Amino acid sequence: MNTLSPDMVEFSLISYIAILTILAIGPVYGFATYYFAGEGWRKSLIFASAISVWGVAMIAFVLHWQFTFTNPYVAPAVMLASLIVPSLLVLWNQDFFVPQKLGVNWLIGVQAFRYVGGLYLFEYFRGFVGPEFAYFAGTGDVLTAVIASILLLVYLRSKKLPKWSLYFLTIFGFIDFVLAYFIGILSLQTPIQIFATDAVHAAHMFPIGMIPFLLAPIAMLFHCLMILKLRKLD
Repeated sequence: MNTLSPDMVEFSLISYIAILTILAIGPVYGFATYYFAGEGWRKSLIFASAISVWGVAMIAFVLHWQFTFTNPYVAPAVMLASLIVPSLLVLWNQDFFVPQKLGVNWLIGVQAFRYVGGLYLFEYFRGFVGPEFAYFAGTGDVLTAVIASILLLVYLRSKKLPKWSLYFLTIFGFIDFVLAYFIGILSLQTPIQIFATDAVHAAHMFPIGMIPFLLAPIAMLFHCLMILKLRKLD
């Protein structure tokens, strides 16, 4: 059973402001992604509403629901499901989720928000995130955001990018997620814990918990959209 409780952790105000700001931007970004792809108000609102409903459910889970279960595997199971299920939905219904005019700039831009992963390193130094997870997830997210920022600037100036650069961004970001979730789950206080055994690891708690439960899955979904978009361009 996970014995770490919310009243044992005091995340920085910086973390709260950063996470809440991105949570507020999320549905708007989702709406704009589809609206500027020429999908109209209805479909854009559906996508934005889905992000909002999912976000509310994950906020409730991170703040309260996860602590109502005695089974220690509930939190990591929901964490994995939140990463995998949205992407599978996109792959299942590609005609709906991958419009012909889906903008590459929007697909790249969402990865630039991964600077927020730097909060893992920040909160590690404050004593609330396990070291292995902080180093891998935090560094990987920041590097992905740097690559995305460079590509976005190049694209906005030239309106062109070599496909290999987009594939590189997607594959690099995907590998980072796999490593981060693997280490993160094995850092939680469960019978299979390997990492952070002598440290406080509160990466599943609010507000930091919104990264693996909502923000990272959205970024993974956009990785899938990028791959499908590139396939349509082949």
